[in-house]
Amino acid sequence: IWLVPNMYGKMAGDWFGSLAETHHPPQMIYLGTAGSLTAEFKVGSLITPKEWRKEDGSLQRLNWLTVKANDRYQGRYQSVPSFLVETSKWLKDQKEKGVQLTEVELSHFFSVFSGEHSTSTSAALVVSDVLDGHSASDITNWTYQDGKRLVPVFREYLERHLKVDLSTLQIKSVVSTPLVP
Repeated sequence: IWLVPNMYGKMAGDWFGSLAETHHPPQMIYLGTAGSLTAEFKVGSLITPKEWRKEDGSLQRLNWLTVKANDRYQGRYQSVPSFLVETSKWLKDQKEKGVQLTEVELSHFFSVFSGEHSTSTSAALVVSDVLDGHSASDITNWTYQDGKRLVPVFREYLERHLKVDLSTLQIKSVVSTPLVP
């Protein structure tokens, strides 16, 4: 099991590409945070997007993702190069296109692991921000307790997709592995 710290934007794509080319992992799980463009997805919700609106405007169904029982598989996702593009005009435009979730790195993951480099590919985004409506909120308003409440959500997701009880795992070593042997 590899746990990788966040790398921003295109750097994540470079890392995913190197990982796929060098190690051909049989299973990949992506967990990240996302902004919701709808009040339907509340802060703390864990969502596996059903559609990906690509940069060129085309839609790709994400039916190649491994989805397990109890996964919340819904919504249209679109990547942004940076949260700094998320203006009021941008929000209005994206909502008109049916976009419900947005973040920076997941599109790079999809581009690399769309079934070609991995036999099992899963992805889920926890809503960290609601960008519109009366329930609009931001991760900067979170407390330690808000973050702590997500631990069981992530744990349950990982156990479901790894098919293992994480409490039975014991860390025997931590190794830094170069991507290029």
